[in-house]
Amino acid sequence: MKNSKLDKLRKKPVEVELPDWVKSGNKMTRKLYYATIELVEELKIQIKNGVSKDLKVTDRTLINAHIAKKADVSDTNIRKDRQEGLFKFIKEQNDILLNMWTLDGRHPTDGRRMSKPELEVAKKSLQSEVKNLENKKYHEFFRELINSQVIVEQRSLAKRYATLQADYNTAQETIANLRLAQQQLIKQLSEANK
Repeated sequence: MKNSKLDKLRKKPVEVELPDWVKSGNKMTRKLYYATIELVEELKIQIKNGVSKDLKVTDRTLINAHIAKKADVSDTNIRKDRQEGLFKFIKEQNDILLNMWTLDGRHPTDGRRMSKPELEVAKKSLQSEVKNLENKKYHEFFRELINSQVIVEQRSLAKRYATLQADYNTAQETIANLRLAQQQLIKQLSEANK
């Protein structure tokens, strides 16, 4: 029974498979990666326990300064040109933490009335959404109107084409008959002149 309370309080190291960018990196990369993993686990526990509902955004997401402090190094070591893989990993983990926090559903604004500035912002966003929906409906209406007008125009053009085609065919027959009559007249004239 000795040290039972200490054993419970002692942090257990998180066992994870190291990504390639950590394996190929230097000691600083590994140190920052492990600090990031520890912070992620702490933040996940806070979110699951509901502690995060009172935390600011900077306290419930991964911040470079917090990671550097956890790793006990200067935050100038966390630069995109030096730790590109770490930056991608931090972004992925922040997305996961944000999703967890959003799904948790308990936020400080729940159950309270919004202030006037918050209401004005919500009103503006809803007005823009209504405007977008109106524009979308107008767009659909005019597209249907144009399509129906095009169909009517196509029908009238088809009728006109059919009548013109009939007139053309009639004219071709008339021309053929006139040529035949001309040939007969020329033949009769040539016989009469002999």
